[in-house]
Amino acid sequence: MVTIDPRNAPIFGDAVAADPPRPVRVAAALLLGNVALAAGYGLYTNLDVSPPLFLVPLTLAVWFAVSMRAGRNWARTASTVLSGLFIAMMALLIDYGMADLAAFAVSVTLLLCAMRLMWRGDVKEYFGA
Repeated sequence: MVTIDPRNAPIFGDAVAADPPRPVRVAAALLLGNVALAAGYGLYTNLDVSPPLFLVPLTLAVWFAVSMRAGRNWARTASTVLSGLFIAMMALLIDYGMADLAAFAVSVTLLLCAMRLMWRGDVKEYFGA
């Protein structure tokens, strides 16, 4: 079994920790909510991109959110980077209509709130940082 976690925990095994702190649970829910919003937005607007280009970032976001909830510090960093990329990608792809701007505003709010919760000082110990 391959491990890269400093606590020697497997990457794919034991995906849900026994008792994550409330801010971590809320951050994971916000990240997963953003995935649902992005998927719904993509289906609503019929984005003209190839399915892998659309599905790979969403799949990574789900994996990172679940891993972050399980206490993986690398997933917290990866979720932050991917959130920044999501914001940039949505800013480039929206048509600046009312529905597009509303989806963009909700997505940015969800991602910024999740990032704030992930990096709070009181959850640092949970991630072993």
